[in-house]
Amino acid sequence: GRFAISIYIDDLDVPQPVLETMCQPWNHNMLTQSFDYWGMVIASVIMEKHGGNLSIERSNGGMKITMLF
Repeated sequence: GRFAISIYIDDLDVPQPVLETMCQPWNHNMLTQSFDYWGMVIASVIMEKHGGNLSIERSNGGMKITMLF
């Protein structure tokens, strides 16, 4: 069996080019110099190495993070 965890963050406007590359190491766009997205990059790499998946998308005016284990 596999399972998924979904996290919704309301009222967060992240540009689509940033969302598309947020989980890809060395292929990303910065929101601002103070925005720290490296935790997402590291989590994505760890999950992929163990057969899982982490995805980020827009959802109802916010952001949805889905982790598939």
